[in-house]
Amino acid sequence: MIATPLRLALTLALAFVPAPTVSALPHGGFPPPPPALPPLGGPVGRPGQNGVAPTTPAAAGVAGVGTSARSGAARGGSGRTGAATGSGQRSSAQTLSSWEPWWDQNKDRFLNLREQLARGHSASGSSGLLTGRGRKASWRNSRRVGPDLVEGQVIPVLLEVLASSSDREMLDSAVLALARSAPAHRAPDILAATLPLLANTNLSVQTSATLSLGVLGSPSSAALLLAVARDDSTGREAIGGGPVPRQVRAHAAFALGLVADARSVYSMLQLITRLPDAERDIKASALAGLGMLPSHHSQLDVVETVLTEMLADRRLDPMVASYIPTTLAKLERTTALPALLTSFEDRDSSHPLRQSVALALGRLGTLQDQVIAQALFDEVSEGKDRMTRQFAIISLAQMGGRGQWTDEHMKLIQVIGRELRGAGQSQEHRSWAAMAAALLGRGQPEAQPLLLERLRAGYLSERDPSFKGAFALALGLLGDSQSAEAIHRDFREVADQGFQGHAAVALGFLQFIDCSETLRSHCLDPSSSDALRVSSAISLGLLGDTTSVPVLVDALRDTGSLSTRAALAKAVGLIGDRSAVEPLLELVNDADQPPQSRAFACVALGLLAGRRSLPFNERLKADGNYQVPVDPIQELLTIL
Repeated sequence: MIATPLRLALTLALAFVPAPTVSALPHGGFPPPPPALPPLGGPVGRPGQNGVAPTTPAAAGVAGVGTSARSGAARGGSGRTGAATGSGQRSSAQTLSSWEPWWDQNKDRFLNLREQLARGHSASGSSGLLTGRGRKASWRNSRRVGPDLVEGQVIPVLLEVLASSSDREMLDSAVLALARSAPAHRAPDILAATLPLLANTNLSVQTSATLSLGVLGSPSSAALLLAVARDDSTGREAIGGGPVPRQVRAHAAFALGLVADARSVYSMLQLITRLPDAERDIKASALAGLGMLPSHHSQLDVVETVLTEMLADRRLDPMVASYIPTTLAKLERTTALPALLTSFEDRDSSHPLRQSVALALGRLGTLQDQVIAQALFDEVSEGKDRMTRQFAIISLAQMGGRGQWTDEHMKLIQVIGRELRGAGQSQEHRSWAAMAAALLGRGQPEAQPLLLERLRAGYLSERDPSFKGAFALALGLLGDSQSAEAIHRDFREVADQGFQGHAAVALGFLQFIDCSETLRSHCLDPSSSDALRVSSAISLGLLGDTTSVPVLVDALRDTGSLSTRAALAKAVGLIGDRSAVEPLLELVNDADQPPQSRAFACVALGLLAGRRSLPFNERLKADGNYQVPVDPIQELLTIL
């Protein structure tokens, strides 16, 4: 039950929201919130609707650098995060506490390959390359997929897949690819093709269709998404009868945030505040959806009022509470800093909540906020929870990357230097300190000389492959051409595929084109891990190597592991050249090819033709507390 002041705040704030006009679903009408949500849960519906993915084989998703795949949908990587090196799998506890998952969740904003394609690459022989080697004549400018190609060829083929295919993975892939790539004026066509999939007998197709309504971003889908999230009569009718599966409801709650219709905010807050704790996965998904709202949204004052009051409620479910700080941070609510700091300093707060607050403080604060900075400094040196300490290092670096240079910056450099040497509370801080050095140096160029000196020394002396990979990436992120030869040497000689993956990306940042042949061979080598294949593809994309495109697309036709196909599809999408469109369309249309190969061709088309430079789930992943296990959100995080 909502506390009385919170209920009053909701009532007063929403009194200024215009009353919606009701019309028939799903044509854009938005029914007013009911006085109470209907009973939730209940018996399961048709087979495949019990909230558990079907047991039939599904394509394996590749979460990214430093991760290994588990089974999931071909739609783009429904896998689970886990780090691995060439020497074997790490335990799940080691994986979650290591730096690799943080990098995997946050790397998109640093890579942003689509934006690099928009700017174009240097021509042959350019003197702008950091290594000074010049670009080979065979390397040409990458060319992004233009709107004419998307509308004239990509969309018609994907629509035909939805109309004619019954294969689960084909439908999963095509519906999300359409939602990613369709321009706003095509929304009616995409909606008409997507809505029937909500009633598909396969849970995976239902969840993909539901998420696609949010990714498409059309306000016309808001009313239907709300009905599905509520599990009301309209939602049940839309899915073909029976209770709406929990996973579908959770995806609908998140998708409402992607649509960002102003009238949906009240209903999302209802889901968060009025559902029982037994429905915590739906509540957390709605919170994550609120975090997708644009920072200029008209209802953010209401959201902040409600969420900060919830944050002060000690009875709140810890998992739900842990999503509040990161949501406020993604909405750029600096006015929430006092409430966040109060929760952080309350030692009775759960570890997941304090971890999330540490991340939120880093996104909202600066080192000039001395009380906040000191709280994080104290956490690094004295904190009891390992993940909170490590998130605090990252957050201090992010704070230091903004604002004016102060004495606190020198203090932070000293702390980072201490942790890089392993002289702090934990040896594991070395890798996190390397990432922190990169974040600080990118925001404050005057700090780079001191940071690079420490990073170079740390890289050369480091023996742990995972930590050495962190140092390599940090040097790459800071553009340290002086380290390129050493990283390239170790890339060839260190027999650890986890390290090789991080070194590959570092060489891409450094524009070290001499490694391109080795990168292509890793992309195609069956003995290379999926993570190394994706890392090599990222590096080729950073280097602008379009010569690899036809080889990678052709490899998608071959039979092989599902995770291999996922890696190849992501490789093509990451390189991003429009020369891949025609052979991918041919593969989608080739009925003699295995459905899984055709499905991953749809995934690659969605990556190539997407409207946005960054993936739709980048904002969800960035500065999020991936330590908190919420299955629907974990699935969203691992979509390519």
